Amino acid sequence: MGAGVEARHEALREGRVSAPDVVGHKGIVEPFGRRRHVDTEGQYNLLHRCTDAPCAIGKKVLFGPHPTIITGDHRIDVLGKYIADVTVEEKFVNGENHYDQPVTIEDDVWCGANVTILKGVTIGRGSVVAAGAVVTKSFPPYSIIGGVPAKLLKMRFTEEEIKKHEEAL
Repeated sequence: MGAGVEARHEALREGRVSAPDVVGHKGIVEPFGRRRHVDTEGQYNLLHRCTDAPCAIGKKVLFGPHPTIITGDHRIDVLGKYIADVTVEEKFVNGENHYDQPVTIEDDVWCGANVTILKGVTIGRGSVVAAGAVVTKSFPPYSIIGGVPAKLLKMRFTEEEIKKHEEAL
């Protein structure tokens, strides 16, 4: 692990930053430890992002092997330029960047193996994402989602059960 990653992990363990700050802006969080979850203990699986858009991951989040989180797309419609040569500035159209958008994974989410989460998605607290799912849109708290593209399979709890569950936490 590089010195920068070690410093971020140390800051997390000492409580000087939160998990989203460590996963945060620009870069890859390298593997750390055997457990695959993101919480205030600072143990991570490999998470990959490709843009400057933020990625926030809540507490008590579980990841199976090989999750992929992508916070943006390449612009492919610029005439006379290779895709790789399009600049960040050229992603802005009428003052807005529709190509790079944040990803938020709220607290107490379980993402199975080989999950892909794309730009602009919020996965609500307490949700479960089935192995192999490709998540292209946001889902409310306590959703069970799966498929390509992911869809709502069912809710984990009824509204009454959600209230009881959250009171007990």
